[in-house]
Amino acid sequence: MLLKPMFVVTSLGFAVLAAYLYTPLPDGMAEPWKCQGIMAAIGLGQLVARTLTYLGLYKFPYGIRAVMEATLDHNYVSATFGDVKVKKRTIEGVPVVVYRPKSLGDSPAPGLVFFHGGGFAIGCAATYDLTAYEIAKGSRAVVVSVDYRRAPEHPFPAAAEDSLTVTRHVLRHGRNLGIDVTKVGVAGDSAGGNLAAVVSLELSNEDSGLPPLQFQLLYYPWLQAVDFLLPSYVDNDVVARNLFNRKSITRLLALYIGIEDEDNALGTVVASNSHVPEEIRSNLYSKYVGRHLLPEQFRKPKKETPTFDVSENVTMSVYTEIADFLRDPLFSPLMADDVSKVPPAFVHVAEFDILRDDGLLYIAKLQKAGVRVQGYFSKGGFHSEISRTYIKWMASNTGAMALQKSFQFMHDVLGQ
Repeated sequence: MLLKPMFVVTSLGFAVLAAYLYTPLPDGMAEPWKCQGIMAAIGLGQLVARTLTYLGLYKFPYGIRAVMEATLDHNYVSATFGDVKVKKRTIEGVPVVVYRPKSLGDSPAPGLVFFHGGGFAIGCAATYDLTAYEIAKGSRAVVVSVDYRRAPEHPFPAAAEDSLTVTRHVLRHGRNLGIDVTKVGVAGDSAGGNLAAVVSLELSNEDSGLPPLQFQLLYYPWLQAVDFLLPSYVDNDVVARNLFNRKSITRLLALYIGIEDEDNALGTVVASNSHVPEEIRSNLYSKYVGRHLLPEQFRKPKKETPTFDVSENVTMSVYTEIADFLRDPLFSPLMADDVSKVPPAFVHVAEFDILRDDGLLYIAKLQKAGVRVQGYFSKGGFHSEISRTYIKWMASNTGAMALQKSFQFMHDVLGQ
């Protein structure tokens, strides 16, 4: 007799959970069920992390990290596939994982230094194992996946410093890894795209005597923290609400710059785009970031731009605290005054990604500076689409196409 009430309660529980995990997706999403599955999986992970936080076992970012690594870290399962040699190493104190397709033989091969995403706080080389493996196979290059230090334990500029350390080492000693040091580039997605752009920018301005980087592959990169009401931030804020939206960006931002924001007070101001006084935004930042710099068809959001009521005192207080970060090209590559010396760039933007406009702005900036750049617009695509996990049905076809296009760009630049 107890079975029926238990069944009803269980069914109701699943219904509530399904409603909580469901994300309304816009028309035009190329693979809505894959995106829906990814959003549900991430939403479930966040629910577990919030529970762990409520129980006092973890602070929220650590809880997310613990859940992600517990579910996705499979001890570099790609090493068991047999077609790519996978080896953990340490380069000048920075852990890395080197992927070398066996088809390359023993001859020096192109090298690709890869930086994983995760908002500078979550994700690691292990959780990106299958992604790095696919990149190594698809690009026919030796991939060095960098396990850089993460926030909040190691705030900015720790991740950038580790990324630069490994890249310089590969350019100087890559032969020891079977890499042709005259054919080295960098790549990364999301926060990793930021790091790839930062490394390209910084090395292009150095007189180190090292071989120059040959290319940069930026997959939906995060490139600025000045304007969170660009059209893509307005239109796509709830598209991937369990993955990446203005609120989550600002939480990660606080962690990355090392500001304690447990009550999310700073994040609330930043998410409302009230962290920069309008007069300062217009006078100081408009030459770097703004709707007027986007291609014309992307300048007007489809949704109404939200408005917020934040006092001028609060705005100036927050701006004073974070202004140095906002202006630093090592933090926001879009703030660089001169990008003319950076290597040829492939910049991937996804139609339904909140970071779409960051990439579009960088494409325009590079083109204006005379840099060889290929912008790739993933129609119907979404944030994280290049990521690969052991759940094969979640692998996005739009992401696979973006990767393939980037590999072709890389080989065109290298003349292969």
